[in-house]
Amino acid sequence: MGLEDLQSALSSYRTQLANKRAEQRGYYDKADEIRAVYNELAGRKSVLEGYRNTVSTFSESTYGDFVGNVFTTTYVPKVEELVSYYNTVIDNVDTNLDNLNNEVTRYENLGLQCDGPIGYLASVVNSLIGQIQNWVN
Repeated sequence: MGLEDLQSALSSYRTQLANKRAEQRGYYDKADEIRAVYNELAGRKSVLEGYRNTVSTFSESTYGDFVGNVFTTTYVPKVEELVSYYNTVIDNVDTNLDNLNNEVTRYENLGLQCDGPIGYLASVVNSLIGQIQNWVN
């Protein structure tokens, strides 16, 4: 094996490394895009929880002064049903947050695995962290 062969092999390894780094960057960029959607949805979930809490507080209040239209209408609170609908929507948002977090974790793991054996170990730790985040969000 001569010098030219070694230089050719080195050039080949550099090209492979650059390709692998580009692949890794692509995975991390995709994870960042999904994370942005996750953060937006998490913010909206917080707003929904605030609305639900406000409606729940309202449902615990009584307004005996209002009896409605003298002729036909009476005041009948349906607020408990509205709180139930908010809970359903928040549960659906939470499920979508979990799915988005799983995708972020998947792309981060693909990126980490580009680093070889240490990357595989890091991806296991990353998966564990992702699962814990799903439990507590």
